Order: sequence, then structure tokens, then C-alpha cells
Amino acid sequence: MRWGGGIGFRGGLWRNRDFRLYWQASTVSAVGTAVTRLALPLVATLTLDASPFAIGLIVFAEEAPLLILGLPAGVWVDRHRRLPLMLWTDLLRAVVLLVVPVAYWLDLLSVPLLVGVALGIGTLSVIFEIAAQAMISTLLPPRDYVEGNSKRYAGEAAATVAGPSLGGAAAQIAGPAVALLVDAGSYLYSFVCLRRMGFVEPPLAVGEPESMLRAVRTGLTEIGRNPYLRPVTLATGCLTFLSGIGWAMLVPFASRTLGLGSATIGLALSVTGVGALLGALLAGRVVARLGLGPALLAGLAATAPGLLIVGLAGGGESLAGALFASGLFLAAATSPVFDINQFSLRQAVTPEPLRGRVVAATRVAIRGCAALGALAGGIVAGTAGLRVAVLVAAVAPLVPLLILWRSPAFALRSMPERPGVDA
Repeated sequence: MRWGGGIGFRGGLWRNRDFRLYWQASTVSAVGTAVTRLALPLVATLTLDASPFAIGLIVFAEEAPLLILGLPAGVWVDRHRRLPLMLWTDLLRAVVLLVVPVAYWLDLLSVPLLVGVALGIGTLSVIFEIAAQAMISTLLPPRDYVEGNSKRYAGEAAATVAGPSLGGAAAQIAGPAVALLVDAGSYLYSFVCLRRMGFVEPPLAVGEPESMLRAVRTGLTEIGRNPYLRPVTLATGCLTFLSGIGWAMLVPFASRTLGLGSATIGLALSVTGVGALLGALLAGRVVARLGLGPALLAGLAATAPGLLIVGLAGGGESLAGALFASGLFLAAATSPVFDINQFSLRQAVTPEPLRGRVVAATRVAIRGCAALGALAGGIVAGTAGLRVAVLVAAVAPLVPLLILWRSPAFALRSMPERPGVDA
């Protein structure tokens, strides 16, 4: 048995059995989630012949819980041990998904049922993902946060590549409703991995009871007053909003402006998962060479060239397709340097009793900024053209780069060992 903190194998977390099981659970769960995001709309489209509005409602029902319940879910995660939460949400997600194939066999499938399933899966996934991200800081010492987050990020990147392919193949062979059995199985496998961990979480800190609203406010106050959390969260929000303007317009830009076919666009987008996987493997090496603060800035600056190549692509379908794909690959391969290290820094400087709600508040802010960025992308594209909207994403890193350059985070050379301590 091991108390919170785990065993710090610098450069060798694969030798840490508990981390290895945690990583398997997190990655397989991410594969299952990717399968669901493909299979549920396919069930609505192919089995029920649902309208576009109904399909949009199903997708919205899966995404909405984070924006609506994210902040209270963060408080709830802080008030409970994280490993049991992950176990229960895995089990419940498997049960909820089994409703779809059973309803299909009983000829009871309907759009309202799929909306309910999507809402249930989305809600349970919010709790699982917040607990899983906060779990890193309970399982590992600060010096291993970058390596742990790099491996988790790499697993999620692999899931974005494998999940849709697995879901599509299962749907082709057995039908989209039955394909959800694959997802249910992934959550059960994740449950087994987590149950096999020998890790014992430390006792929860006992404090004065506080209302949900006050607890949420405490987490937001911590982000606002913490000299590292404040600029990192602001920088990440600005990046997500500005880059979202371009990312939301990528498909129409590729189709209408570059004249690329659907297969070419799909292939180009699929390479982003491969690029993200490669970038996750390099994030720790960049920190070791440059130091934490400079690595954050380097990660931001390095994404711009790839997005610039995408925005300036043209010259015939073959050349445009090659530039579009290579630019996306380059951007995806460099962005993890910033993403992983800002995850790790937030974990290191957040007090343990607040980690769940800080994770939740950040996720809500990022998703909200992405949604607003997509909305702004439509306005920019309608006013100035699709190419201009995509080029906004290329210059997006400049704003967060300036924010972090003038913040205490830039001076960090290594990960703080505990909240409030400089390194």
C-alpha cells in the first residue's frame, strides 16, 4: 500500500504499478468516450433516421453537463475521495450505455431516450474527468507531474485516433447500437484497472462545512488571487477563444476555399492525433532543456508556424491538401508542450483541498471560451472570409505569450514542490 504521493520514478513512471493501472484506466475510458461521441449520432442517423436538429440535441446533451454542472462537480470531487468516484462513474457509464442496445433489441429506441443517455454519460464523464485529472496530484509527487501528464495526454491523443476507428468498424460490422457494447466494455475494463491499484488515498482534510455556492466561490477566488493560476488561466482562456475562431472554420475553409474532398479533410484531421501523441512525448524534454516557464512560452510560440501554414495553404488540391495536413500536424505536435506544462503547473500550485474545483473551473472556462470562439469564428468568416478566420488562429498565441511573459510563471525553472513555493 502507498499513501498519496506515490513513488517518484523520474523518467520511469511505467515502473510505478499504480500509475500504470491509472493510465490504462484513463486511456481506455477515453477510447470509450470517443466511441460514444461517434456511435450515438450514428444510432440517431442510421437507425432512427433522426432530423439534424435531433442529432444536434443529442450532441448538445453530452457536452452541456460540463458547462452547467462543472463548477458544482469540482466541489463534489473535493469533498470525496477521487478513486471511488472514478470507480462508480465507470460502472454507471457502462450501465447507462447498455440501455441503448437493450432498447434496440426490444424495439424501444427513440430520440428522447438517446438524449437521456447522452445527458447521463456527459454528466458522469464530467465527474470522472475532473477526478482523474486531480488524481495525478494525489498519486504523484510534483517532480513527476510533467511526466505523468505527458503520458496521460499521450493516451488521450491515441484515444482520439483509435476511438473513432474502433467505433466506426464496430458500427459497420454489428450496427451502431450494438457498437456501444464496445464502449460499455471499455468502462468495465477501466473499472477493473482502478480496482487493482494498491494506492490508498490520504484522509480528506476536515474543515468547516460550507455551502455549495461558497465552495465554488472559494475555488474561483483561489484562481483569481494565486500569482500562477491567474495568468495561466487567463492565458489559456485567451488562447482557446482566439484559436477557436480559426479551428471552428477549418472544415468549411478546407472544403470551400481549398477545394478539398471529404476523404482528404478527414485524413488531414486524423493526423492531429498522431501529432499530439508525438508532442506529448517531447513535452518533458523541452522542460528539462529550457526550464518550466520558458517551455510554456516556447510551446505557445511553436504552434503559430503550423497554423500559419494552414491559413496560407493553396495552389491546387494536391498542394493545398499537403500544406493543410502538414500545418495541422505541426500545430498538433507543438501544442502539448504548453498544454501539458500548464496542467502540471496548475496542479502543483493549487492547494490539495481545492484541486477538484480548480480543475473544474478551468475546464468550464476553456470550454466556454471555445464555444464563444466558434461563435466569433462564424462572425469573422462571414465578415472577412474563411481564410482570415483561420489566420486569426495563427496569431492567437501572441496574446497569451505576452500575458505569461509578464507573469511570475515565466521565472519558474522547475515545478514547485508544494503550493505557494517558488522554484
